Amino acid sequence: MSSARAALLGTLLLLTLFAGCLDGDTTTKDAGKDAKVRAGATGAKPGLSVEKFGARVQVYDKDGLTPLTLPEFPTPINVTSHSLGRNCGEPTGGVTWKNDYVWEVCSAAIMRSRDHGVTWEQVSTQVSSPTTLDPYMWVDTITDRVYSVQLYVGCSWLSYTDDYGGLWVTNPVACGLPVNDHQTMAGGPPAPPAVSNPVYRNHLSYCVNQLVDTMCSTSVDGGLTWAGKPAQVTVLDVEAGRQCSAINGHVAVGKDGTAYLPKRTCNRPSVMVSTNNGATWEEKVVSKGHAVVQSLAHDPTVTTDTAGNAYYFWTGDDGVLRLSTSKNKGVAWSDAVRVSPPGMTMSLFETSVGGDPGRAAVAYFGTSAPRVGWRYSSQAPDNVTWNLYLTYVENGLSDTPLITTVQVNPENDPIQRGCVWLQGGGNPCRNLLDFFDLTMGKDGRAYIHHQDGCMDKCVTWKPGEPVPRSRTGHVSVVQAGPSLFESQDWLVPFSAQPAKS
Repeated sequence: MSSARAALLGTLLLLTLFAGCLDGDTTTKDAGKDAKVRAGATGAKPGLSVEKFGARVQVYDKDGLTPLTLPEFPTPINVTSHSLGRNCGEPTGGVTWKNDYVWEVCSAAIMRSRDHGVTWEQVSTQVSSPTTLDPYMWVDTITDRVYSVQLYVGCSWLSYTDDYGGLWVTNPVACGLPVNDHQTMAGGPPAPPAVSNPVYRNHLSYCVNQLVDTMCSTSVDGGLTWAGKPAQVTVLDVEAGRQCSAINGHVAVGKDGTAYLPKRTCNRPSVMVSTNNGATWEEKVVSKGHAVVQSLAHDPTVTTDTAGNAYYFWTGDDGVLRLSTSKNKGVAWSDAVRVSPPGMTMSLFETSVGGDPGRAAVAYFGTSAPRVGWRYSSQAPDNVTWNLYLTYVENGLSDTPLITTVQVNPENDPIQRGCVWLQGGGNPCRNLLDFFDLTMGKDGRAYIHHQDGCMDKCVTWKPGEPVPRSRTGHVSVVQAGPSLFESQDWLVPFSAQPAKS
């Protein structure tokens, strides 16, 4: 995207999806009694797809006819994107709910915005984050504590602040076992019968891959001490005839203390689940019918809602982004539902956040370019462009979820051009590295912490020219649109809100 981007109205695709109806299933489930279709489309029937252009919604049947026109949304969905002005490989971040500060980590720099992402200041010090090979940030929205976790191979350098960047407490050995990579951290209330430690109310989970296994550590004192053991020792997959990757996605902890670590066990979307505060972890296969895209560094994503239900998103080997949900702590998972819009041929870097029961969001990069002459993103030619998408899921626990997709960037200002490398190492096509982040504010507003791989001359690229690549940090913020909390329902821009006294 160009550095001079102002507020923009995303291209919207509103899709009413029924489990399996766009996944090649020959059966279509009837709409349940709890089915919900936005803007009064209560007459919608299985097989309809809804597409939104500008401020109007139109419903098309499978033959391409238009049986009805829906009312407008309360306001157009509007997303603004702001640059941090520096390289941010694998950006992660969050929002402190007591004051609406936005946070993002860019390499070793901890960045803070006090105006919803418009301007930024560095608040880290040489002590709080002296160096990094892999940065990571997690914001505990229950306590407003901000965590920075900087990897240095042997372990991680953890720092946290309880006063929004004024004072940092540091633990230079924040891991259970040495030799770490691809770290992730999150926390939540302890799972019963455990109770909160007076030192810190939430338990933390820290997970890394160690080449042939995945290790998770637990802290009961806010990150001051850690105890760890392997969560899974990967073994030879008999069907695939090879060793499975130990790469894991981002850990998530539900309101009931259940911890979820999404993984790709060879070609199966799976998740490690702990219901006893990290003492043991059990692998659950999410779907056997839809294989995960074959790449070393692909991260599925999992999130939970306020009732503890789990939402698992993954990109299949066919490039389609899918969703499966669990209402019983990962014991059983629903049939897969297509999330990416029809016409999208490949999605990447999915990352998710949950709100009230049935509400979740997932952000990802995607392309609609025909996969002619290439199968995987690492093979995409230079004329292929990638965009940033944000998808809302409503009524997600039913057989008939409502799925609304927003293209964040303009079509003529892509996020990436050409190949996207997902095999690790130092390939030139790995400018985006491996992931980005999606978080939300106290009002259920989505914040996308992402990198932009196509700036300036890349935007105006012509065939035959080399493709310049970047990884400039951005945050894209929903100004107007759906909230992940039912009490808010529809968000209004910050500029339209009453001034704080």
